[in-house]
Amino acid sequence: MKQIKFLFIFLLLVFVGCSDKPEALDDESVKLNSLEGKVEKGPFTKGSTVTIQELTKELALTGNSFQTDITNNEGDFKIESAIEFVSSYAQIACDGYFFNEVSGELSSSQIRLESVVDISKKSSININILTHLSKDRIVKLIKEEGLTYSEAALQTREDLLTCFGLQHYAEFGFEDMSISSGENSSGVLIVISSMLLAERSEAELTEEIASLKEAFTASGTFPGDVLQSYQEKSKALDVESIAANIVQRYDDLGKNILVPDLKYYIDWDGDGIAGNELGEPDVEKALLFEVDTIKMPKEGGDFRVKITANVPFTLNSNSDIIQDESFFSDVETTEIIEEDEMIIKVAPSGDIFLNPKTISIYSYDGSISAELVIVQEGDFANELSNAYVMDVLTRAAAAFDYTTTIEALYSNCYSSAHSDWNSFESHQISTDYSHVNAAWAALYRLNLRLNYLPDVMGESAESYIVTLRALLYYHLTTLWGDVPYIVTTDYNEMNLSRIATSDIYSTLQDQLEKSINELPADITGSYFRVSNSVPSALLAKILIQQEQYSEALNVLQNIISSGLYSLNGSRSEALSVGSTEMIYAIDKESFSTPNHSQYIESGKYLPLIQYSEILLLASECAYKIGDTNQALTYLNQIRNRDGDVAASVNSFQLDLKESWKNSMKGAFSYFDYLKRNGLATSELNIQEFQKLMPIPSNERDCTQNPGY
Repeated sequence: MKQIKFLFIFLLLVFVGCSDKPEALDDESVKLNSLEGKVEKGPFTKGSTVTIQELTKELALTGNSFQTDITNNEGDFKIESAIEFVSSYAQIACDGYFFNEVSGELSSSQIRLESVVDISKKSSININILTHLSKDRIVKLIKEEGLTYSEAALQTREDLLTCFGLQHYAEFGFEDMSISSGENSSGVLIVISSMLLAERSEAELTEEIASLKEAFTASGTFPGDVLQSYQEKSKALDVESIAANIVQRYDDLGKNILVPDLKYYIDWDGDGIAGNELGEPDVEKALLFEVDTIKMPKEGGDFRVKITANVPFTLNSNSDIIQDESFFSDVETTEIIEEDEMIIKVAPSGDIFLNPKTISIYSYDGSISAELVIVQEGDFANELSNAYVMDVLTRAAAAFDYTTTIEALYSNCYSSAHSDWNSFESHQISTDYSHVNAAWAALYRLNLRLNYLPDVMGESAESYIVTLRALLYYHLTTLWGDVPYIVTTDYNEMNLSRIATSDIYSTLQDQLEKSINELPADITGSYFRVSNSVPSALLAKILIQQEQYSEALNVLQNIISSGLYSLNGSRSEALSVGSTEMIYAIDKESFSTPNHSQYIESGKYLPLIQYSEILLLASECAYKIGDTNQALTYLNQIRNRDGDVAASVNSFQLDLKESWKNSMKGAFSYFDYLKRNGLATSELNIQEFQKLMPIPSNERDCTQNPGY
């Protein structure tokens, strides 16, 4: 009888010993007969090293570790020999190259991903960005709050996924997720992984996930600004391209996979729940107005329009840069959505002709939309108020009012206690800051008006267009760097991507040189047919930006030697009636400049180009090419006028900076001087990225400036 019992136990042990499942040896020890899994950012490449480190039941490293390599480019690893652990806990890490699902290329450097796991529960364990972010938080909850591993892992999943609006996928263990599974969990992993990687190098990714991991470990969430940033970043993902990259990668590896619709893993409306804005995945989406056009009388009025939709939707206005505008006003409307109706209030006509107003509604992912066109009769009683040139100049005043005010405060030439403006003085600007957005929009509205002028005024307007466009693009590039360069009114022909500043300057240089030859040399007193000193001054500024100092100095000396301009007795006289310095300016008595007048100075002019700046530019150029005597001559004209001690060779750079700030404050000049001479960060106590403003957040076709 004893022999039979012994034989039964022996056979049982053999059976268990041959199983792939982990084997509990006693209350603490675990024998692992095999372990397999995947390491994915995108999938890690063949040859990457996987390290398994033994942990005590208190989650301390014992010093024992085991290594294996990833066996293929799908990120697979496997350990087939039996390993005995002192507890059920282990730390698994992998260092290696990976497939970048955003770019569709292999990474150029390695990253490290980690996980802490309970090996007593399963023999297949995946390592990914989510196991990495959650690892230290799980340990913290076990050690400090006494949770079991299962409890800590569940709470960590819920907390981490909530950060991305994906909390209803917390039932899926992070160690079970794979981007190639085709399941809902793969969509979760792909979207989070992609938003962390988008627009970052591998080194930047490593830095970012380290920061996120530290914050999440401490609090179980991320700071509010980080959450907001990733919510916006997720909406900017090109999910179709990402899905295509992943499918193509596995196809190249000889494997067919499915990627779920990644749009359903993004929180489009910021309500904290991803995908609830898009309706049922398997139902064809519908969104339409009951009519496509409404004709309104000149008196305006209210109108109700039914909306048929089986998905949530939102009003979405086009950005100012791409809005189809003309010299005529638009129909003015206010829209309110109430359940399945839109209530439209149309204001009375304010012009002889009105551009039709197109009202658009969109599904939150932008995949479908509906349009309603409002056509309104014009009011011919106001026909004399429609003046093309006045419209252009009014928009120019509005645009340069914003930019000169921003520059004056940002360069710390002035200060403002007003809450709407003091953020410029302290250099605390965000992508949705209203005055930055307003300045950008105002400049592009002016640009679009200029693009219409040839149709209205003929070829005679070309020189004027070039001059004013060069001025507005000088303001744009000074504040934002590379920007869209638009010379058409046809939206289909517009290139809304950012163009290198050097390319913009090269284009403008050719046009300005032609304009100088076509415009009169004498002062005209006209905003329209300006003196060629205006394009000459702008050409000199562009040449200086390209470090063509000799060429710029020649242009500046032509203005100086013309005898048309001279220094006034003081800066205040230069900004007043009878100024002999003003080359181009906005007359504040004719055009509204509320910001500059209220927060900067209330003189007669908003200066855009003046003779004192010509002398300072000439001084800078002469010094750059080694003509110190000529540089001192130009600079000391300004310093003598202002009652300052004459500059010397030894004090030149400090004196030039001082005179530039004192003489050109509020004239959109000093900040650019500091930047091109490498002084902005030290003088203004700003970081390198703060030498540029953030691109407005609603400009979806423009990449954001670094640091924002």
